[in-house]
Amino acid sequence: MLSIEPDAKRYIAADPSTEQVVPFGIDRVQAPQVWDEGFEGEGVTVCIIDTGLYPLHEDIDENYVLGGVSQDPASDWNADGY
Repeated sequence: MLSIEPDAKRYIAADPSTEQVVPFGIDRVQAPQVWDEGFEGEGVTVCIIDTGLYPLHEDIDENYVLGGVSQDPASDWNADGY
């Protein structure tokens, strides 16, 4: 064993001192314009998985909609090389 580091307890402040910041992508996808039209995403779930998933997993199986590019689920690699 080369080293051991203590696992220090960390606490979240009850009253955060930083203000919420709108993420970069919100403006890039023109979300404020869509919100102005009355669309707020209520009842909509979106998930984007960058390098793959196991479509038969119990949390995915009934909710999986094929779109884009699908890799062979038996393969443990993708064309991106990682």
